[in-house]
Amino acid sequence: MTTFEHAMLGITLTMVTGVQKSQGWGVVVMAAPAAAMADWDGLSILFGGEAYSKVHRVWGHNILVAGTSGAMVGLLGYLVYLSAGVRRYAIRLIPEANPASTVEFSQKNLVGWVLVGMLAALCHLPADMIFSGHKEMTPWPIQPYWPFHEQGYVWPLVSWGDLTATVLFIATMFAVYRWPQRARGIALLCLIALHGYIGFCWFQGGINR
Repeated sequence: MTTFEHAMLGITLTMVTGVQKSQGWGVVVMAAPAAAMADWDGLSILFGGEAYSKVHRVWGHNILVAGTSGAMVGLLGYLVYLSAGVRRYAIRLIPEANPASTVEFSQKNLVGWVLVGMLAALCHLPADMIFSGHKEMTPWPIQPYWPFHEQGYVWPLVSWGDLTATVLFIATMFAVYRWPQRARGIALLCLIALHGYIGFCWFQGGINR
């Protein structure tokens, strides 16, 4: 998946849980960077192709680092959410969201944000296992148990860069903007369609068809 698609997957999964009803839309926004965070190891391209091939999909793409970084994004996101200045800006940006002017710190809410961030980050791994490779490229395995185990896993059903997921996520984004009160149902329909497409690709033999 591309970084955009990872972010939208995190958002969509979060909306399906309906957590925005109790935590506000800030937790949905936070899920986007949390879900895309694992791609930080792609910055290794700055040090050349060899470094990129050894670091990307390894250092950030594992349960330990992805889960920890997602939890940290959730923690930081909650602290930002408590900021009165940020909330005033959110009200001006999206009046329909109408977040409360003040929010008191809650350990329960903090744990909720951290868990959402962690789960959003971890969804990055199976997504990259499925959206992997190309007809003209060798699939790129994920090492989920690194650094304790270097076994790689990949299930290349959908080509990297396939636009179907992108179109689904963009349509979902506009639909939720138009009908925010129906966000949970819209997100669920998006995930059903996405899984249906993955199933179709599987039936067709994956990217090697």
